[in-house]
Amino acid sequence: MANLLLKNTIVTALLCILFFKGINSTEDNACIETSLCHCALNDNKYIDLSKLNKSDSNYNVTSLGFTYFFFPCRDVAFDPSPTLPVAKVNNTCISGASLCLYNEANHTLTNLGLASEGKFMNDYPKTLHFTHENKETSIVLECAHDYPDAYLVYSSGSANSHNLILFSMYSCVQMGHPGLSIGSTILILCATIFGVYLLGGAIIMHCLRGARGSEMIPNLDFWSSIPGLVKDGTIFVLGGCNPMVVSNAETYDRI
Repeated sequence: MANLLLKNTIVTALLCILFFKGINSTEDNACIETSLCHCALNDNKYIDLSKLNKSDSNYNVTSLGFTYFFFPCRDVAFDPSPTLPVAKVNNTCISGASLCLYNEANHTLTNLGLASEGKFMNDYPKTLHFTHENKETSIVLECAHDYPDAYLVYSSGSANSHNLILFSMYSCVQMGHPGLSIGSTILILCATIFGVYLLGGAIIMHCLRGARGSEMIPNLDFWSSIPGLVKDGTIFVLGGCNPMVVSNAETYDRI
């Protein structure tokens, strides 16, 4: 019986470990957008595209008569004339855009998204997704450690759906400086309170009651009973939460 109970306990513990590991794996994939172009992950990890935000640079790619212009983390009043023959009436990027599409066939510039419309998607690799009016654009963030200069690549597209890939060292998951977690803060707070309680209680017991040695510990009877209570609790849990397995005075009274 004892061996069976021990095996069941071990199996339950292993299942719990696997369950919580699966939860952590899912949470690791979760992205919390703390600011434009900044995605916070678990364990002090993050993705930060803000270093691509340079006033004199944009990232563009041309394919099948279309050119995509990407201005990371900011909106630019994009007016490429006279480089590109675009009339202002055909330029919806003139008032500001983070992502703009140039059509060589009809010489138009179409706003595909504002910086505030770029949202990180919880997939892998991470994707920056823009939704502007009836147009959607996805920019897959591919990690490129060995390339100091980012570059944009065309993947696929249709009239209202576009897919691009951004290769950059800033698309990689970064490791931040670890700080105190909520659990660590609670532990430090509890340890401080317990230390003040123990030290203050000992001083009061010594000064007011003349206690010496172990008698200076406040609530000594309670603290000395904790090992027995832990033992009884362990036996109670391992015994299938059956109160009859705990041998104490109350058990004998019930018998």
